Amino acid sequence: GDWQSEQAVQLTQENWIVVASPGFLNLNSVIHLTDIALAPKLCTGGYHESWQAWLRFQGYKGKVSKPIAEFEHSLLAIQAAVNQLGILLVRDFLVEDELQQGLLVPIGGWSMPSASAHHMV
Repeated sequence: GDWQSEQAVQLTQENWIVVASPGFLNLNSVIHLTDIALAPKLCTGGYHESWQAWLRFQGYKGKVSKPIAEFEHSLLAIQAAVNQLGILLVRDFLVEDELQQGLLVPIGGWSMPSASAHHMV
């Protein structure tokens, strides 16, 4: 919202990362940005951040295939990635449990700061 006249403390700095299930990565070589750009991609709708924006932020200038599926809710997109449907662009804090449990793994060390964050007003 518009909180410009209020004092706010930023509580989190979220980053967009790319994750996939270990099973998906065993079947699909996704190592370089070109691999990411052409791999089957999943996403969650409603965010300003997109696959194109994320890849541009990493310095990639080549062709980018369209996502194979867009979900209305992050949890559905995460479950699709866990079930080996593709790679997922997601905010890091949303997949902390899946990463810790080994259900998903990050691809490369790339990330992009989120345009939004959580604040205490």
